[in-house]
Amino acid sequence: SEMRERDDVTPLALEGLLLELIAVAERSARDENSAPAWLRRAIEHLHDDPRGAHSLRDLARFSGVHAGHFARAFRRHAGCTLGDYVRRIRVERAKEAIAAGCALADVADACGFADQSHFTRTFRRIAGVTPAAYRRFQNASGVQDARR
Repeated sequence: SEMRERDDVTPLALEGLLLELIAVAERSARDENSAPAWLRRAIEHLHDDPRGAHSLRDLARFSGVHAGHFARAFRRHAGCTLGDYVRRIRVERAKEAIAAGCALADVADACGFADQSHFTRTFRRIAGVTPAAYRRFQNASGVQDARR
C-alpha cells in the first residue's frame, strides 16, 4: 500500500517496513539448535508425546531448571507459550491424520483434544479452517481419502 500511495513520507515508511522485515527474518533464523540443550530435550519430549498431560512444573523438573526460567526461555526460543506450542504440535498431527483419511472424532481423541468441539475450535484458530474444511481441501487437492 505504501508503493501505491506515494508521498513525501513514503521513503520513511518503506525504510521502517524494511527494518521490520529484517528483524522478523533475523528472529526466524534462530532455530531450535540455538536453544540450550535442556530446552531442546524438553521440546523433543513434547514432540514425542504431544498428547500427554504436560505441566510446566513437570517439564522444568524434566529439564533440571526452575519453572520460571523454563517458561521464559521456552517463550524466547519458541516464540510462543508452552500451551500454544503443544496445541500447534497437536494440530500438525491432526492434519496428518486427516490427510490419511481418519475420522474426525478419532483424530480428536488420538491427538489429545478433550472432545471434537474442542478439537474443532483449536484447529480453526491455528489452521484458519475447520477440520472438515481442511479435509475437503485435501480431497480436492488430489489427496486420496483412505476411507474410499
